[in-house]
Amino acid sequence: MGTEGPEVRLGIRNDGTEMMEIALEPLGEDYWLRPGERVFVVIVDEPGDSSAPFEVQQSSQRLAVCCNRSLFWVVDDAGNELECGYQRPEPAGAAPKRRSFFRRLINAPGE
Repeated sequence: MGTEGPEVRLGIRNDGTEMMEIALEPLGEDYWLRPGERVFVVIVDEPGDSSAPFEVQQSSQRLAVCCNRSLFWVVDDAGNELECGYQRPEPAGAAPKRRSFFRRLINAPGE
């Protein structure tokens, strides 16, 4: 990403045994970490702003990170930018994904 000021990184690691949600505020974006996985929230610090760049709130299996700057994003260990909904689990009771009609036609004889 293009930046104007220095980058500040907040590392987050899931040391638990279950998936952990990271909620990025104020946009309400969600990212999900598997046990042992680590990501970084990156912000561009704004010169002259003396307020804390991040605020963190934890609850059971959820970590809310409030970014107090206008430019921020989330990356993995390799530096790849992650999209909102990263590894989001399917909701409980969700209907199984259906194969398309076209896919059923192709596979019909051998099923």
